[in-house]
Amino acid sequence: MAEYIIEADQMAEHLSRVVQFPTISHSRESDMDFEPFYAMQEYLEKTYPLLHRTLKKEIVGKAGLLYLWQGTGKSKAKPLMLMAHQDVVPVGDLSKWTYPPFSGTIRDGQVWGRGASDVKSLIIAHMEAIEYLLSVGYCPDYDIYLAYGYNEEVNGGEEGDRSSAKMVAEIMRSRGIQLGGVIDEGTSARGNGYCGVEGDVCVIGVGEKGYADYEIVYRGKGGHTGAPHADNPTTKIAQAIMAIAENPYPYRITPENHLELQLYGRSMKDRERAELFLHMDERWDEMKEYLDKDPFMAGKFHTTMAVSMLRGSDQANVLPDTASLIVNCRLLPEDTLDSVKEYLKSIVPEGADIRLLKGCNPSPTSSLDSRLYRLIPKMFEDRHSDMPVFPDYMLGGMDAKHMTGLTDNVYRFLPFFINGASGSGVHGVNECMTISDLVTGPDFYIKLLPEYGK
Repeated sequence: MAEYIIEADQMAEHLSRVVQFPTISHSRESDMDFEPFYAMQEYLEKTYPLLHRTLKKEIVGKAGLLYLWQGTGKSKAKPLMLMAHQDVVPVGDLSKWTYPPFSGTIRDGQVWGRGASDVKSLIIAHMEAIEYLLSVGYCPDYDIYLAYGYNEEVNGGEEGDRSSAKMVAEIMRSRGIQLGGVIDEGTSARGNGYCGVEGDVCVIGVGEKGYADYEIVYRGKGGHTGAPHADNPTTKIAQAIMAIAENPYPYRITPENHLELQLYGRSMKDRERAELFLHMDERWDEMKEYLDKDPFMAGKFHTTMAVSMLRGSDQANVLPDTASLIVNCRLLPEDTLDSVKEYLKSIVPEGADIRLLKGCNPSPTSSLDSRLYRLIPKMFEDRHSDMPVFPDYMLGGMDAKHMTGLTDNVYRFLPFFINGASGSGVHGVNECMTISDLVTGPDFYIKLLPEYGK
């Protein structure tokens, strides 16, 4: 196979162009503007003509994409699915952006804009790689699927609006297709001493916490703010917020977080912290104090609860007869949607109406012994011949969770070798993707796809 020549400027331009389509998802599908999705898809068809002439494309739901690259059937490997999502989160306060969020500005070695790192860069990596492989006459000996959802950022939307990734999973099941593996967005290979580990590391997401939005509602007597009374819904909501803040789920050690920190401990430069990780069972009181100071690490050790939305009166001088909050929870393995709801009932003031708006239980942990898991770090051997690999049970949610049942090998991994601050501003302002990191993506898949079928 001819050597792949990285065209960094071209890749940056392609990413810049797809960033310029404001493919924002909303909780209610009826509120979404799908024209930017369709325009972006048209751009991808023009930019990657070999891919679109060769692969079979299906539209799933309103704007989901499912591609099939049919193989020769010579390999015994089961089909591989590569996933990403087309949608992005809203941009927030425009005045805080250095460059307009949908400008796709290329400057200072970065592509700037909403979706640059989360996760349109992944779609570009897939398509650049496959376009190249087709150009040199490669045809896989097994089937390859590409699945690009349109409502990942809203976890499938509100009740009644289904996840487009879930629709893809249903299509696969209806056709009796079992996958050999799935790779979605997630962690990555990283340099610069990630998490205190000396040298380069490869972090692979092998599972993800559950997700739940619960609405807590109090009803009572409203009235005029000139004559307030203590027992009103807003007071109860305030008490509920304090109860949630003051009664967090206790920390606990799971097989997932125990293994992850044991592996980190063996490779960390900071030996004091390494010894704490390695002996967390015996030094649990110290470990809990450490977790209290590190919210990211703490999230791996308990189900989190965060009040994110409030609603009361529509007017400043009116006491509402109904007040509500939404608490977003990320569930640790062994906690469930039902058990978290019961916990909330046990800590907030009586009289609450608690309703699950949407959610899913924690995902199973994928195999740490599959061929695909072992192949992922090998794709970076030209950079690091013996890069340590760390399994990560992830705090955020991805579309990959819907593929549970189609394969035991569901991995959350970005194909980029991250050296700097790529991904800065994810879900916030000034989101960007470093071009030198971006160009490592196609190379990863150009190596992986032929190797997987051997």
